[in-house]
Amino acid sequence: MELFSFIRRGEFAKSKPTVKSLLFLLFTYLIFSIPISFPLVILNVFHLIPKYITLNHEASLKYILAVIIFAPIIEELTFRLLLIPKYSYISFSLSLIIITFSKSIWGTNYGYELYLLALPAFCLAHYIFKDKSFNTTKSVKLLVHISVVIFAFMHIFNFVDVKTWMYFIFPILTAPQILMGYILSFSRLKYGFLFGVLLHMLVNFTISLAMLFKFFFS
Repeated sequence: MELFSFIRRGEFAKSKPTVKSLLFLLFTYLIFSIPISFPLVILNVFHLIPKYITLNHEASLKYILAVIIFAPIIEELTFRLLLIPKYSYISFSLSLIIITFSKSIWGTNYGYELYLLALPAFCLAHYIFKDKSFNTTKSVKLLVHISVVIFAFMHIFNFVDVKTWMYFIFPILTAPQILMGYILSFSRLKYGFLFGVLLHMLVNFTISLAMLFKFFFS
């Protein structure tokens, strides 16, 4: 499978996006996320980890739309835009990563409007990287792995109360996000940025069906 070749060696061939490829990658994520989530399920059964914030969150339409629409857009701009190693893309993504880390680690009452602060951060990053050159062949694979790790690590803050020891096993706690990160990286490079955003929205829509059902039928 080309996806596994991409994960192991960074190899891929660009192709035109199709509905078939979109559904294939969606079902690939859903199928493989089940077995890799077993350790997380076991930890949860024995109450060794906190519950997810989303499980305790009131299923408001605003929250559901944020999960399905706004979060994929922000996360794709943050973690996948820079996979085409242009200095403007890297600068923009780094500025969003800085804001995302700040929002997650220190906490804030501000919502997505906080990302307006990415503008001065982008100007600074753009100035730093403007004279840098990137070797596309050598850089993409490294950028993919780094972006996947950061993308997965950020999702540890989806837990209600993050304990210090949880940082050391975050690959186990965020295994579904690691898988999603590689699939979305593959999608972005093979089919384009907008395809990756759409796939991300479909994944979030699928895993938010329980909240949607609760909102419309409870």
